[in-house]
Amino acid sequence: MKSDWQCSHCFKTYNFEEWRNLKTVWIDENQRQYGKTMACTCGKLFHVDKWKLRTRHKLGYIVSTVHLELAHPSNMNFSTLDEETMWYETMIFTADKAGKTLNFQVRYPDQKSAIEGHILTYKMLPRIAEKPEDFPQDEIKIFLDVLDRDEYQEEKEEFQNTIFRKEKKV
Repeated sequence: MKSDWQCSHCFKTYNFEEWRNLKTVWIDENQRQYGKTMACTCGKLFHVDKWKLRTRHKLGYIVSTVHLELAHPSNMNFSTLDEETMWYETMIFTADKAGKTLNFQVRYPDQKSAIEGHILTYKMLPRIAEKPEDFPQDEIKIFLDVLDRDEYQEEKEEFQNTIFRKEKKV
């Protein structure tokens, strides 16, 4: 399997050898107890300066979408990277300290799809929590296919009418 790494800030992609040769820095310079991580040539730290969206839902869940930094396969085939490398992932966690999740995971190839998927997951959360078995856990295109069912037409229309602007927080 391919092992490319991508910076969450400048989105520069490194193969494993390039990533391994990046400068390493202490995660916590003062205490030096958390170990080291790689620093991108732009200066941002891998694993620390990660792009993410987190939205708390009134039902007691948190919808979390993150930039994975390490190339991942789609959920369809974990043994190989399909034609598209998945760089983003949405999951749903409970807001309590146990941090349990709903059995829900969606991966995306790009940031635009990840933002759209995050918004859609948030809007569909009541339905996902009620009947998680109805929602496939794969790329956004398959997730959106669920919305073609008659019972989800209202949510689909609402989602399609959503205009997302960068300056607006989810």
